[in-house]
Amino acid sequence: MKFTLFVILLVIVVIFCVSLVFLNPGVTTIVLPFVDPFRDIPQAAVILYSMLVGTAAAMAAIFIKEIQRTVVTWGNERKAKKHGQLEERYAHGLDLVAGGRLEEATACFEEILKKEPQHPGATTALGDVHYSCKKWDKAIEYHSQARSITPANIRLMLKLGRDYAEADRRTDAIEILSQLTQIDGDNLTGFVELGKLYLKQGKPEQAYNAQCKVVNLTKDPNRKEKEQQILLGLKCELAGEQSAQGDDQNAIRTLKDVLHKDKRFVPAYIKLAEIYQKGGALDEAISTVERGYRSTPCMVLLQRLEELALAEEQPQEAISAYRQAIGRAPDDLAPALALALLYFKLEMLDEAEKECRYLLSHGKDFPLLHQLLAEIYFRSGRFEESCGRYKHVLQKQRERLFRYVCNNCGAEKASWEARCTSCGQWNSLVWQI
Repeated sequence: MKFTLFVILLVIVVIFCVSLVFLNPGVTTIVLPFVDPFRDIPQAAVILYSMLVGTAAAMAAIFIKEIQRTVVTWGNERKAKKHGQLEERYAHGLDLVAGGRLEEATACFEEILKKEPQHPGATTALGDVHYSCKKWDKAIEYHSQARSITPANIRLMLKLGRDYAEADRRTDAIEILSQLTQIDGDNLTGFVELGKLYLKQGKPEQAYNAQCKVVNLTKDPNRKEKEQQILLGLKCELAGEQSAQGDDQNAIRTLKDVLHKDKRFVPAYIKLAEIYQKGGALDEAISTVERGYRSTPCMVLLQRLEELALAEEQPQEAISAYRQAIGRAPDDLAPALALALLYFKLEMLDEAEKECRYLLSHGKDFPLLHQLLAEIYFRSGRFEESCGRYKHVLQKQRERLFRYVCNNCGAEKASWEARCTSCGQWNSLVWQI
């Protein structure tokens, strides 16, 4: 078959050449520079020669292009092979990280960067390893290098913001997270972290604005409720700043707006009472706390009411409030203990002992109660009974006297806080005995 095709092609070429000679019988002269003219050359020969030269030039061009393609293909294959080897090493490094072998993982990633300094994965992974080891400066160095490779990488910007925050470089952290939120205006994590940083820097207004975005972007109903509580807490912080700057009227309006949105938000009642007390309106402060307790029966409000009543030299106000609380919820023994402590503070020892007996009759047996009874007996001159109660205290000395517990994360605090410093949740600490 191939031989037949060759013969056919040969016949066609011969016929073509004969046709050229027949159709172009004349001769011509070719003149070239610097050489003698070529005379009496058949026209058919000139045509054939030109065709051969053109064919040779075309074949040379094709050959050169083919060589170039082969070289490029070979180079790409080499790069692909090198990339494959690096990716295998990178995957191995990630396995080492997952296995907790961080030193080996670091060596593996550094080896990759020696061969390919712009490897984004290895650079990022090295930053992550150093972050895990709490080497914040190194984490910042490698995450910054990775970001220079992929400038608009949102995940890297979050990591870098976290690195700066841990290194206590809050201004840098805020700057990088602000850039992130400009690039991605719906990035929930970015706004959450930005709000935390503003709060740590004592900028409640900026923190409040960031938290507004968080609330708008949060879709999960349970989380949205928690974020709204944080928003209300930040509004209380904003009111505190307004009051500190002498703008009590705006602060009061801000806090009343918080209570309009959530009548059970204890920090707002506390802050509002503080502002009234600072302005000399003690009656208004007491009224605010009483109104708060009617909306949300929280011991913190009763304790603040006691402080205000004693400052006003009206202890009966506090005693009456405790009595009403005991009447509303007889099973809640915290008001009875607080009342016993108040009686003791006022040197009303018989009434204090009566409340302690009431607590003991309900099965309450904790060190503070015995310590209080011991003090009552001691001041009443009943020294033997006082010693007996102190023995109870010593037996239970490892138990906590009383505490404030966060109902969000379970953290225990020695004093009440508007915002739990362990988990950041607002309005979550309750008094437990």
